[in-house]
Amino acid sequence: MDAATRYVITLPGRPGSHRPQEAVVVHATGEMSEWGRPVFAAGALRVDIADGIAHVLAAATGPNGHTCLPATPLL
Repeated sequence: MDAATRYVITLPGRPGSHRPQEAVVVHATGEMSEWGRPVFAAGALRVDIADGIAHVLAAATGPNGHTCLPATPLL
């Protein structure tokens, strides 16, 4: 199990919009994903994290169509 209870998830800007990336802090929910990994959430964004990659849950695709996003632990 991951030691971190919070992660920063980097959300890409919309392609072609020249907007900067956005960072969101997700917190552990105490739930486990179907793959046995802890679930983290912030608002409607729900992810499980493995090897520094946040895998978007509860949606067909993540923000702007991405399903895998960079995750950095906050210890």
